[in-house]
Amino acid sequence: MPVKKKERKKKKHRSPVLEQQAGIDSVVRQDRRGLLRTVPSKRKSQVCCEDGQVLPGSPDAQCCGNKTFDPSSHTCCHGYVSPGGGLSCCGQIAYSRTNASCCAGQLSKEYNEMVSQCCGTKAYYHTYDLCCGDELYNLTTHTCCGAEQNIILKKNTPNDKCCGSTLFNEDTHTCSVDMTIISKGSSIEGTGLNGGQCCNSKGYNPNLDMCCSGVIHTLKPGIHQECCGGSAYDIKSSVCCNGTLYQATDGETVCSGGIPFNPTNETVCGKVTHESGQHCCGNHIFKPLTDICCRGKSHPRTNTGLLCCGSQPYNPANSSFKCCNGKLHALSSHPRSWGCCGEGLIDLQTHECCSSKDQHLVFKKDSEFSCCGHHHYKTSLDSCCAGRLIQKHKQAQSTGKACRLVHIADIEDSAVCNKRVLMGRMHSLAIQHSRRVYVMIDVLEVMKNKSAVPLSHPTIITVDHCLCPLLNLGATYALWIPHNMTIDSVTLENSVEMTELSHLESCPVFTILQVMDKCK
Repeated sequence: MPVKKKERKKKKHRSPVLEQQAGIDSVVRQDRRGLLRTVPSKRKSQVCCEDGQVLPGSPDAQCCGNKTFDPSSHTCCHGYVSPGGGLSCCGQIAYSRTNASCCAGQLSKEYNEMVSQCCGTKAYYHTYDLCCGDELYNLTTHTCCGAEQNIILKKNTPNDKCCGSTLFNEDTHTCSVDMTIISKGSSIEGTGLNGGQCCNSKGYNPNLDMCCSGVIHTLKPGIHQECCGGSAYDIKSSVCCNGTLYQATDGETVCSGGIPFNPTNETVCGKVTHESGQHCCGNHIFKPLTDICCRGKSHPRTNTGLLCCGSQPYNPANSSFKCCNGKLHALSSHPRSWGCCGEGLIDLQTHECCSSKDQHLVFKKDSEFSCCGHHHYKTSLDSCCAGRLIQKHKQAQSTGKACRLVHIADIEDSAVCNKRVLMGRMHSLAIQHSRRVYVMIDVLEVMKNKSAVPLSHPTIITVDHCLCPLLNLGATYALWIPHNMTIDSVTLENSVEMTELSHLESCPVFTILQVMDKCK
């Protein structure tokens, strides 16, 4: 048929496009399943877009209109590229959902999207304001009426309710089925829907009934009722746990593991009941002064310096054990030869760990190879810049020295004993020629005498763009710097160790002091 012939010609015509280059050392080809794959190439770096365009760009680049961008540091919104990776789009504007809201294409910075709702193009928080049609109103002074719930009327009394598009005082009047306001006690009084609401396709009057998961229940005068699944209950006589209703026969007010209990009479840990006034550790109770709770398992606190490593307790001062990301390892030889790679343990004399934000890979040491993020590459063929492999002849010019990102468990005594420690959160980033410049906020200077002094100003952290690993914005880091270095502006070189603290199980300051306590 003509249509099939046309499709075959179209596929043949697209094949050369798919052969265009997708990166510095790769081209895009289509496999037999119709999926796009990259294969090695030494041609100029290009990207094949979904619309058939071939644009210059690195292997990790994505298309945005007629240009490419790095999704780790920029966001594409309807053909426009904006700084900042992983952002949301409000029309052509990129924004963070934790800092702003987008309503019908309009950006609002008054409320963030984690707490706000939209009313037309306006963002609002529902404590006092509600939406009526596309307009906001104050629920303490106004109400929303009308068959389509789009008319805002001012209340004359706190007891004013809607009857169609007008208000009535429910203490003295009622609303009939035909939306007529009738004095209470009149022979023609009725209930009506009062312009009402829907519950599983059925209309109901919210002044007389309530809807619980599609089931209508009659409101009882003088009783504060709430929903528990499809049931309505009196909160003074019952308690709802995970959608199941229980009678509060003994003053139960709290749920644990789906079971209600009275905290003045008992303690429920998970689904196990214990005497009142106890502390829970998983399903069991424990004594905080004599025991330590690690991920739901309690252990005797045999040493005041015990910490948790996953579900196991350990003494960080004991060099026979090492904690790597929540997994405890017993060391079989000299502790200095062992290091962490993710939650695994490696012999640093024979192997090395290549790490990026999400991956930690172990490779056998080879003088001809080195790490670039989680990649292991041959230094005679390729180069590394900011965790990415590039061709050797295109290596960026670096003027500084490489800095080290070290796992907290691998910080050696000698590396910290004669240094000061700065701890803070990486807030923002700028690129200046061959340098990356971070702003670190909420900065503490941790002293060897077990004190921590907050700094009243941010600290500027400068690193070599290619030779130093990428730092995650929003993450907390510790920097071990020489005493003669100014703390207003720090340049990280090979004399500076740094470690990320964001995912520690214990308090970061306490962990740093534990490390420094090894210094004698």
